[in-house]
Amino acid sequence: MKKSILLVAAAIGMLMTSCNKDIINQQEDLTQTPITISATYEDGEKIAYTEDGANITAKWQSGDKLKVVFNNRVSNLDLSSGAGTTSATFSGTITGTPTATSMLICYVSDQNNTSDVTVNTDGSYTYTDGAFLSQDGTLASAASRNLYYGTTFYGTGTDISCTFSVNTSIMKFNVYAPAGVSVGTSGATLTYKSGDTEIAKATFTVGTHGNNTVYLSIPSGHYSGEQTLVYRSGDKTKTETLSATQANFTAGQTYSKTIYFNQLATPLTFEAKVASSRIQFSAAYGMDLPLEYSTDDGVSWNTYSGPITLANIGDKVSFRGDNAAYAKSDGSAYSMLTCTNGGCYIYGNIMSLINSTEYASAFTLTSDNEWAFWELFVSSKIYNHPSKAIMLPATTLASNCYYMLFANCTTLTSAPDLPATTLAGACYASMFAGCTALTTAPELPATTLASSCYSNMFKDCTSLTSAPNLLATTLENWCYSNMFRGCTNLNSIKCLATDISAGNCTNEWLHGVAATGTFIKATGVAWSAGESGIPSGWTVQEE
Repeated sequence: MKKSILLVAAAIGMLMTSCNKDIINQQEDLTQTPITISATYEDGEKIAYTEDGANITAKWQSGDKLKVVFNNRVSNLDLSSGAGTTSATFSGTITGTPTATSMLICYVSDQNNTSDVTVNTDGSYTYTDGAFLSQDGTLASAASRNLYYGTTFYGTGTDISCTFSVNTSIMKFNVYAPAGVSVGTSGATLTYKSGDTEIAKATFTVGTHGNNTVYLSIPSGHYSGEQTLVYRSGDKTKTETLSATQANFTAGQTYSKTIYFNQLATPLTFEAKVASSRIQFSAAYGMDLPLEYSTDDGVSWNTYSGPITLANIGDKVSFRGDNAAYAKSDGSAYSMLTCTNGGCYIYGNIMSLINSTEYASAFTLTSDNEWAFWELFVSSKIYNHPSKAIMLPATTLASNCYYMLFANCTTLTSAPDLPATTLAGACYASMFAGCTALTTAPELPATTLASSCYSNMFKDCTSLTSAPNLLATTLENWCYSNMFRGCTNLNSIKCLATDISAGNCTNEWLHGVAATGTFIKATGVAWSAGESGIPSGWTVQEE
């Protein structure tokens, strides 16, 4: 559907006034007048059931009819030529004797929408109750709710041309189901709401990877109240609020939007917090790392070739790739993906950089992913989004995979969740070192550690006041070394280790923390203040 097709409701209203006067003067005239009307659409194309790039177009179909309102009656004209082409004529009779100045109101009746639309004898039209709430999400279903209309002067009575507009818009949603919704589940619904009122709804079966393309035909208009999209499947419900530019659809236009109801399906995204923020990807020296980006919510993707400037606050760019790692396996070179010249919110699933299509269900980093994200965001001016999180969902890690990932990101205030329970050597080493604004640390659920796994992890995080609980009972070489070194405001830690015999496992781990604080240890462990790096001014308590 070309975007230049516009609603002309105001003009229709004025035309109806003139037409109704004509109807009153001629309502007793029952003459059957032959008529042929050439039917075209703005841009010369009929809007229907196939998609070609940004356009939704089709040729006239056998079975299409033209409803003509005149003389307080609705007459049906049949398609007489043009089936299978972009230009058609309709022939039949109308009731009454029009003159050259008579105005006719014409409606195209697709063979698919006759049960949903009623054309009234006063020239208006009505939809069947629930017509927009019974869609199945296909383009054909959405297009069948369209009603094309126009007006024409009678002229000579033959070969009259009428150009048509459309009274709805079609929205193409690329939707990812909420977490926990199973592929193949039937009866899932996507509903467009204005306030508490349901405007349009499609019912469909959840597709592969929880992903569906859902077309919705939405009546044009400016609706009051907050406008939302609601995804429902079984007991799972997720709502997405539409921005002002995404709502209040213009008739005749098509719209496309990707909605990630499952946050894991959101690719890694930078959103401008400050206008003219600049996003740059620099591949590690000697490495060929193709990367794709999207600036339209994943509707289209392009190969990255140079810096991207987000001109306005709220503009965003998402990234995906099929690269095992962004650093050399020997740690000699690394890639960077940074925001400069302003500042960006960062959110979405980092695994979209590893697997461009399956990242929402990717939870394992293998030996191929060693050094995967080493220093990727180092020193970047990134911020936590108010409502969207950056996600590092892998539960099994690879050696050095997050090494210095956020190091020196001085505007980051909270860390992402770290759900991994299977660690690898130096996997979190120096991950947040130098994040001086970091006030909140993530939970660390792993109970089995690896060599140097947390080494320098929070070094110099001067705003951090409490540490995550350290649940492992047996430590590994260098596992906690320098972990909280330089955290000058840290005054609380809980460590359940009972075996600290591994070499350098607590080396300088609390060096430079607050002079006083509380250290909670496992019951029966013979630690005391001044031992194993615990500051002498701290109070030591058993769990």
